[in-house]
Amino acid sequence: MAKPSPDVKSVAGGVGATVEKCEGLLEESRRLRNLIFDSSAEGMAIISADGRILDVNRSYERILGQKRFEVVGKTAMEISLATGYRGPWLPKDVASDPAATLVNIRGETVLMALNVDRDEHGAVCHAILTLNNLSRIEYLKDQLERSAGRAFGPPQPDQGLHQLQEVLNAAGLGEALVAGPATQRVFAAAAQVATHDATVLLCGETGTGKGVVAKLIHRLSRRRGKPFVELNCGAIPEALVEAELFGYQPGTFTGSVRGGKRGLLELAHCGTLFLDEIGELQAHSQVKLLKFLDDKVILPLGSTSPKALDVRIIAATNADLRKLIRQGRFREDLLYRLEVMPISIPSLRERPEEIAPLAQRFLGKFNEEFGEERILSPEVLKVLQGYDFPGNVRELRNLIAQLVVSARAAEIRIDDLPDSVFPEHRQHLTRSDAVVQDTRSTRPAWERTQHLRKYLEEGERSILERLAPECRSARELARRTGLHHSVVLRKLRKYDIQLSG
Repeated sequence: MAKPSPDVKSVAGGVGATVEKCEGLLEESRRLRNLIFDSSAEGMAIISADGRILDVNRSYERILGQKRFEVVGKTAMEISLATGYRGPWLPKDVASDPAATLVNIRGETVLMALNVDRDEHGAVCHAILTLNNLSRIEYLKDQLERSAGRAFGPPQPDQGLHQLQEVLNAAGLGEALVAGPATQRVFAAAAQVATHDATVLLCGETGTGKGVVAKLIHRLSRRRGKPFVELNCGAIPEALVEAELFGYQPGTFTGSVRGGKRGLLELAHCGTLFLDEIGELQAHSQVKLLKFLDDKVILPLGSTSPKALDVRIIAATNADLRKLIRQGRFREDLLYRLEVMPISIPSLRERPEEIAPLAQRFLGKFNEEFGEERILSPEVLKVLQGYDFPGNVRELRNLIAQLVVSARAAEIRIDDLPDSVFPEHRQHLTRSDAVVQDTRSTRPAWERTQHLRKYLEEGERSILERLAPECRSARELARRTGLHHSVVLRKLRKYDIQLSG
């Protein structure tokens, strides 16, 4: 047999290298999938199309008190019997519509939800069963309330941050970061008012996270298993607000749905209705909302039969409602009914110490989402901390996403910042920062590399030294910084930094 030509060998070698690279990527993907699966605070089970459990994560084992080898291969009904539960269960057939139910397992309340994965033809491939131990959330909330008085006192940066973050994670809001005493007070207030079934008014500029606080209040309240319905009062025409809120009967007006429509208040029965931008609500709708708050009864458009509803109202505004009252644009009596429990959320410029940890959290999120490995230079962090962020946390989040996508190199530098951020704040740079900028192009390559490494290490050390006392484990610090926990361990040893635990 003739020997393969060099060209054939080269092609074969290239194919082999490609196959090896693909295998490496698959292995990395599998490893990351397992890491994410087992790191989730939410219990998860992967179920086959015939209803048998294929795999479960560690949180599932902890919540149900059953080991993986005990449940894999069994059906959900068999597992329910093994836990001693005899009440209503999720659909036996995973082809059924997604469902959720509250169950009592070993004296603890667990919220179980089923989500079905289908192929392009609608056939069931798998289902994901998720478990949330609501009793654990209650425990964390109770522990938090014990120190609520201290949380509202003078700022104590290290107190309760870890515990509050646990509450957010358990409530499914892990993306929200308790990054300092300001957000600590806000989330502690939310956890405290959640137990009292009264109206709440959230005040804060656009982008400060009023929606996240509203969801936290709902998920920590007795209504957590019921609907959470949202309405942006400024996003729909005034003529439709009343129909959206109170619903209407068939044939009430031209263009209405033939069978009528239930309003958002009715959809939120036994749950929570979140009214964002409440200051945009017009006078007539304000009167109707005030009447509902007083009577807890609605009268759908075109109907003669009132309906009694049990709905908690959480309202939010970025406007000065008292100024609107003086202008005759908002009812004073409605304000009093809404602000039974007011919570003020400070702007990002009022809590600049939180900008760096938030930026690092968003950086980790978007690095993973876009498949990049960007880092923020110390100079960029300094500019960000001096920027006013009129769009608050939302603007910072969007800016980091933009920088991850558009940066020219792995390190995000000053010249990567958009004109809306950098020119207005060039004066915040120190003389040493300017020297670094000016000498980048003139220093020898090896010297520029050493200079850059020094600044990166200083910024890295500063961030880790500030966050480490707030974290009990390398995994928690990894979540806060967006790094892998093994990288965090290596850097803690390098800088001789100790965790709080």
